[in-house]
Amino acid sequence: MLNGMNGLMDELWRNTRRQDWLVIAIFAGGVLARVLGYTASSIRYDEALTLYRAVLPFGEYLQHLEEYSSIMSWELLIRLLAWGGTELWYLRMAPLALGIGALVLTWQVSGQMALSQPARLVVLFLSAFTPGLLWISQDARPYALQTFLFLLALLFTHQRRWLGWAAACGLMIYTHAVGPAFALASLVYALQQNRTEWNTLAKYWGLVLLTWLPAGILLQMNSARQAVSGEVAAGFWTGSLTPGTFTWSFADAFFTHAVAAGWKAALAVALAASLILSTWYAIRTRSFHLAGLLLPGLAFITVSLSFTNVATYRTLILLMSPLYLALGILIDRRHLRILEVGVSVLWLVVCAAGISFWQPAERGGQVEQLAASVRAQWQEGDIIYYGGGLAALPLDYYLSPRTSYLLDGTMNENVTPGYLRLFPRLSLEQIPFKRAWLVFPEARQIPPAQYARLLRYAQSGEWVGSAVPFNEPPIQVYLIKALP
Repeated sequence: MLNGMNGLMDELWRNTRRQDWLVIAIFAGGVLARVLGYTASSIRYDEALTLYRAVLPFGEYLQHLEEYSSIMSWELLIRLLAWGGTELWYLRMAPLALGIGALVLTWQVSGQMALSQPARLVVLFLSAFTPGLLWISQDARPYALQTFLFLLALLFTHQRRWLGWAAACGLMIYTHAVGPAFALASLVYALQQNRTEWNTLAKYWGLVLLTWLPAGILLQMNSARQAVSGEVAAGFWTGSLTPGTFTWSFADAFFTHAVAAGWKAALAVALAASLILSTWYAIRTRSFHLAGLLLPGLAFITVSLSFTNVATYRTLILLMSPLYLALGILIDRRHLRILEVGVSVLWLVVCAAGISFWQPAERGGQVEQLAASVRAQWQEGDIIYYGGGLAALPLDYYLSPRTSYLLDGTMNENVTPGYLRLFPRLSLEQIPFKRAWLVFPEARQIPPAQYARLLRYAQSGEWVGSAVPFNEPPIQVYLIKALP
């Protein structure tokens, strides 16, 4: 990483002496876009859940590891950071640093790929200003780490540093559930770049497979547990994969907020054209390094059509860095030049529109402001009654240590994790209170019987406000003074 930064700074200095300020401006703008507003968003449920697991006693953490083994490396990193504090600005420093590091690696890898200066500039601009990549640089989740590790594996491939390459691939497996697809893509890319060293690569790939064995065992344990409990798996939010859901999810991944249909259509055209041209070129020229960059997306589609949908907006963000590098290869071709330039210009226009729409605070849906409203009206004898973990974990980050309870009864694990022990579970009728702040997510996965209870409680109170985090159920708050 330090060598990459030093190399970038040396190259920037040489560019400065040649009065080539464009590279510096794009890189500086990308860093600034990541730094500005990185604490503007309220904490999101996924961040709050990671933080909750990070402060569990280690023995209890291990008991439920099979369910979250795919992000173990990230959770262990957050666990280490949590010793220094749990402030959101502090925890988000790690993805911020990784996002900036990924920008450095993107420039380094594009140089190692011997892309032309125009192609490298396009790749750098898209990587610097795509809102989805800005998001993962400001979100205390594993996506920035996954992107960083994949780019690091590509850099190690060009430098023939195979132990580092194997380490990056092994860590990817424990960073996200889709990590194995990126590790395999790194292998395909490495074999193309170093065809004479296949025996060396085979040995180090064996090390990667050994590191995967514990993950494979934990994955089987988790699958068996889900089969017994009947939990909803990865298609939980998105349903089955169709061209429409894929386009919708990719637009969410790119823009990270609602935009006009015209911009989604332009992005869909740019994506489709890029994939068609890249696939055609990879087959025609047998460019397996290009195939390696496209492999994660193919793996997503295959798994989503065959088993369960993994092509959600969050995982699709991870495809952008390899997709942009593949676009850089296309730009350097000498055939169909007008078409390739047109696709590149379309990407740049869509990206420029996306950064102009970028609003970091919208991701958290004003959860912090909703909690501030509760704090401002708090009175002695008040309690908070949460109707599900989706609402409890992010709100409690701002409302703790006020007296809080959690709805009792059977609940979907995706709405309220079974190991959530932070709040006593009681019915509202069992709790003495002067006023109760009822907080619950409007998630369709809440069992009907429990949802009916929450609506009955809500009808006896006064609506206070709501928060609508991006791509999560709205959170409603009611103030109840007495039960009927």
